[in-house]
Amino acid sequence: MVSEKTIIILITIAILLSVVSVAVTISTVNTKMIPEVNPPKINYNYLPDS
Repeated sequence: MVSEKTIIILITIAILLSVVSVAVTISTVNTKMIPEVNPPKINYNYLPDS
């Protein structure tokens, strides 16, 4: 039998890996869908003259 602690550790690792993979997928999709956001562009025309 596998101890309960080992099962809990494995489940925690699996959840962390799935969260990381989902975050990577979302960031990749956002980069492909909206390329002009990364890197952010600053419009200097809106800045007042100093």
